[in-house]
This record gives sequence, structure tokens and C-alpha cells, in this order.
Amino acid sequence: MKSSAINNSPQSGEQQPVAACTSGRLLSRVGRISPGYQRVLLVAVCAVLFCLWLLKMPLTEIDEVRFSEATREMVSSGNYIIPTFNGELRFQKPILYYWIQSASIRLFGQYEAAARFPSALAAILLVLLIHGFLLRWLPSRLPEEDDEGRASARGAALLGGLVSATVLLTILWARAATTDMSLTLFISATLLALLQADLTRAIAQEPPRQVRRWYLVAAATAALAFLTKGPIGAVIPFLTWLCYHLYQRNLRAEIRRVPWLLMAGLFLLIAAPWYIATLHYVGTDFLKHFFMNENVQRFTKTQEGHGASNHLQGLFTYPLMTLVFLFPYSPFLLREMFKPFAENPRLRADDMMVRIRRFSWCWLGGTIVLFSLSSTQLPSYIQSIIGAAAILFALHALGRLTNESESSAGKKGFALETAFIVIIGAAIVGYLSYGMFHSDIFKLVRWVPPASIPYHTALLAAICLGITGGLFVLGVLLWGLLRRADAFIGWTMATWTLVLTVLVLLIGPLTVQSNYSQMVETGKYLQFFPRETPVFAYFGSAPETLVYYAQRPILLCSMDEKEVYFHQLLAEKMVATHQGIVVTDKAHLRSLKKKCAVTLLKEIGPIQVYQVNLLPPNTPLPANHLGH
Repeated sequence: MKSSAINNSPQSGEQQPVAACTSGRLLSRVGRISPGYQRVLLVAVCAVLFCLWLLKMPLTEIDEVRFSEATREMVSSGNYIIPTFNGELRFQKPILYYWIQSASIRLFGQYEAAARFPSALAAILLVLLIHGFLLRWLPSRLPEEDDEGRASARGAALLGGLVSATVLLTILWARAATTDMSLTLFISATLLALLQADLTRAIAQEPPRQVRRWYLVAAATAALAFLTKGPIGAVIPFLTWLCYHLYQRNLRAEIRRVPWLLMAGLFLLIAAPWYIATLHYVGTDFLKHFFMNENVQRFTKTQEGHGASNHLQGLFTYPLMTLVFLFPYSPFLLREMFKPFAENPRLRADDMMVRIRRFSWCWLGGTIVLFSLSSTQLPSYIQSIIGAAAILFALHALGRLTNESESSAGKKGFALETAFIVIIGAAIVGYLSYGMFHSDIFKLVRWVPPASIPYHTALLAAICLGITGGLFVLGVLLWGLLRRADAFIGWTMATWTLVLTVLVLLIGPLTVQSNYSQMVETGKYLQFFPRETPVFAYFGSAPETLVYYAQRPILLCSMDEKEVYFHQLLAEKMVATHQGIVVTDKAHLRSLKKKCAVTLLKEIGPIQVYQVNLLPPNTPLPANHLGH
């Protein structure tokens, strides 16, 4: 069978090599699936990986609970302008995600699934968006009669969509009730609109009106990103656009083409009203806290312990993190970085392919460099690179699987790819399998003892993971040694998806349930107490999950604060009734008994619920009781 490749560049005058390759079979076979069925397949994969998780999984500390409880309070109070958490104003994030989440809760009810559904939906839309972009452009340069070539291009588009659904960055945050997946969707939509504007002008040669339309789409989606998480939603697209046109050496000309006034007007029309309303209701407090503390200071100072010990170390954090969070596709991207289009001469001569590749590398590389300069660093900060990684993988697969004339360098590339995937894959499978029998390594929170997963359940989970993980590792090793690119890539993607299915449908739920089920039961028990009764949580680390499941304000105290402050708080809040409810454990019970008479109401595993009565008012407090 002859390889089909894209070749429409008028600059390409040399005889193109025709490679007889079985490798092209993977792309041409999956590419013969109609676009409609490709979308159905992608949605089905996403439903398994993102949506089944939604069923009866407790919300986790800290961000999931904070967003979900703030949204619950918003729906309960009817105040859709200023979010609150635990009865206090929450200035950490803008409003759009709360609105989306509140719509989900009003539609489906007060369930964990409803709180997480917006992230799952955003992930599905992201996958379809990337697949649609690739499907629009990759086959576009081939003549209708080149059926084999167009099928290969459609196959590469499907692989790109599958990559965007199965990278760890997507798997982790598509199932979390946080802003990250929605922000990724809006930033990716903005970036693809900017790229569409360039391709529409330079490749499709459509009139300026069409180009301006794409710039306006970019302004609208950037405004939505700004309403989701703030300035970063506009900064990443702008830096990518700037780097790309500097690379293309046409920045001056492109600046003149951009409808700046229309874009600015549309951006402000969408993004500004809520910020103005916030300024009206709470004054400048929100703007100062959000823009200075949550943006400027997070970039210039390490907050909440999320950052490297020194700035030099921080420069290497995200490059290394990217290799892990884009696994198992990061080895292919490394090869693509040094061997563009897998050295396929036909793709390298195509102006459209070159433009897409350059823009995607500016997108991925610019995002990593930007956050490497930040003092506060979290894995979710680089989540917007998902789209760039998927597009680059699709280009790599298209070039590699339609021109597989492997050189000696190609053989070395195969060896490095195989070694990387096998070592990291075996480490992941081994770590997780070991963890099922030593569940303390899965301990997610500090206020409960190590997770207690039943032995037979842990054994079943480890066996399932071992089988799928073993298939993944052995298959990658076999096809890597044989240097069969089609089988190597196809097997890697298929078996990695099976490994993820075991992780998200078996191991993940077991771990989360074992860590959070007791606090969920405790929270539901607290719902039965009168609203006027003060409820305290006193642990080594204050469990905010309790607030969501109790559906009432909880006075959260931790051992990070001085013990005397806790007793002072008891006295202040219980001054009317001299009674209250304290949720604690045996480790903190001794401190509680110093100033209160306690009665055990309920014991749920290590968690104990007490009714407390203040000791006589003449009981002296320690001399330093005012210190906090």
C-alpha cells in the first residue's frame, strides 16, 4: 500500500518519496469513520472517563468544596452577584463559574454530580473543539480524489481528539468541581479563533470581513475566560498571538489588521458589568484582594506553600511536570520538537501545516515559560496546553504514519520513546498497585487516619490495574522493539485509555470514598441541629468538606491556630446558650475538656461529635488568651 501524504505547496518542486508503509493503515482505517461517528466515539470515551465519576463521589478538599459550597449558598440566598463561603465573602475568583455551576444545581439538584457536571461538559466541548479544528484544516489541502490522503488526515484529527481526552491534565480536572476545565475551554477557544483568523487570511484567502469575525470571536471567549479566572484568561492568548507573529515576522502587518476597538468594546461589554456591580456592592475590597493578592502577589510571591524552594528550581518545575502530565504522549511531542512532522518532507513544505505547528508550539511553550516565572506554582496552571499538545500530536502522527522511512536517528527515537513510556508507565502502575495494599500513601487529607480499603477490594483493584497496566507496558515494549509506528502509537493510546478507565472507575472512587465518607456522614448528621446552635470543627487541619455536607455555617478551627484562641471562640459564640456542638477527634479532645463539659453524641470512625457546655464563668483563662 502506498503512503498518502499532504502535498499542495507550490514551493515543493522536488520528487517526493513514496514510502510503502503499513503504518498508514492506522490513520486511513480510523479516518474512514465518518466525522459524525468520530464525534460519537469521542463523546462516548469522554462519558466513561469524565461523567461516570460524577455518581456518588464525595467532594474533596479544598477547592471542590469551596466552589460548590459558595454556589450552594448563592442559590440558597438568591444573591448571584457576590459569592460567599461559610457565610463570609469569597473574593478568590470571578463569578462566571459560580453562575454555570448554579445553573447545573438548579437543573439537577443539590448533588455532587451536579456540582461537577460543568467541568465534565467543558472537557467534552474542549475535545470536540480540538477535533473539529483538526477536521476542518488537516484534510482541506488535499484534492477530493485523494481518498487515501483525506482519510489519513481525518484519522489524525480523531487521534488528536483522543489525546485531548486522555492526557492526565484532562482526566484530573474534568472530574473536579473547579474553574480549571472551564478556563481551559475558553482559553483554547480564544487561541483557536486567533489561529483561525491567521489561516482564514493566509491559507483560505477569505475577505477581511471573515478575518475580523474570528478576532471578535477571540475577544468574546477571552472575556469569558476573564470572567472565569481573571487576567490570565486574556494574557495567555495575547502572549501566544504575539510570539507567533514575531516568529512569522509579520507582527506589524497583523497589528494593522486587528479590529482593536471592536474587540475591546466586545470584551468590555461581556467582562466589565459584573466587576462594576461588585465595585458598587462591596467597594474596592474585592478588586484589591482579587487583582493584587490573587494575581499579582501569586505571581511574585509563593502563596499557601505552592511553589519551589528557590526561583532557579522553579524554572524547571513546569518542564518536568509537563512530561508527566502529558504522559504517555510527551515522548512523541519531544520527538516532534526536534523532528518536525517526523521529517515528512511533504508536510514540512506545506505553509498551512507549518503555521499550525508554529502557533501550537508558541501556545505550549509560551504557557510553560510564563508560569515558570511565577513564584506560586500549581499543576492546574498549565492546563491550557492540552489543546496545543493534542494538535502537535496529530501533526506528528500524520507526518510519521504517512512517511515511515526510518533513519538511524529514527531508530534511536524509537528506543528513547519506548524506554520513556515503559519506565514511567511501569512506575505509575507499580505505585498505584502497591498503594492499594498500603493505603496510607493515598491519604488525601490530614484530619483522618490512613484510608482503610478492604483487603479483598484492594486486591481486586490491584489485579485489574496490573492486567491493564501490564498490557500497556508489554505492548509498548513489543511494538517499540519491532519499530512498528502504527502499532506502537495505536497500542499506546488504546491500552492507556484502558488503564485510565480502571483508575477513574475503580481506584479513584475507592480512595476518595475511604478518605471522605466519614466526614460526609458527619456533615449530614449536623443538618438536624437547630440553625442557631453554634457548630465548631476542631482538627489538625480544618475540614471544609464539613461545611458543604452540613449545609450550615461551621466555625473552622485548626491546630495551626493557638489552642487558647479556640477556647476564646467557644466563649464568644456560646455566650447566649452556653451550649454548642464540637466535631473533633480523640487527639484534640483533651484540649476541649480543659474549658468545657462534654457529652458524646455520635462517633463516626475517628470523628466524634460532642455537645459542649461552658464551665462556670469564673474559670480563669490563660494569661495570654488575647494572643492569636
